[in-house]
Amino acid sequence: MSPVESLTAKNIQEPEQGSDLYLSIDLDLQKKAESLLKGRRGSIVAVDTTNGEVLVMVSTPIYNPNWFVDGISHKNYNKLRTS
Repeated sequence: MSPVESLTAKNIQEPEQGSDLYLSIDLDLQKKAESLLKGRRGSIVAVDTTNGEVLVMVSTPIYNPNWFVDGISHKNYNKLRTS
């Protein structure tokens, strides 16, 4: 079995019923944070400290998190650095 086949076989699991997911993102705040970062690199996260709800979560540049699964390529790394 090749290393890729071995890795793939380890990651296959039967699905399980999960819990409901409730989002707490505030759309107006999210849009404002996105506009503040337009054309810039950075991130903004806002959390309601009374209950732990995430109200805003923005990061730029936008990227595909799957790039990091098997190690990011030079091409994609450079995209992140220069965008």
